[in-house]
Amino acid sequence: MMILMSKPSRKQSPEGSTISPCVDRCKIVERTGVCRGCGRTRNEIKGWANASTEQRQQILSELKGRTSLMVEDDEGPSW
Repeated sequence: MMILMSKPSRKQSPEGSTISPCVDRCKIVERTGVCRGCGRTRNEIKGWANASTEQRQQILSELKGRTSLMVEDDEGPSW
């Protein structure tokens, strides 16, 4: 089961700050707790607008290692 999340507004990010990794596929994978679109957790998504540049960069650096968490158990490989 996935939980739909509303897309955070890009207007919440101050000019010149780190751009949100949101790709408009906001669905939380229940098994892992990460968004299947961007790989962030619920708390990371909620706190993005108020996160410092350093916090955002830390989150972004962790996303590459989360790709396996962004897939539902019943989804096979895309190839």
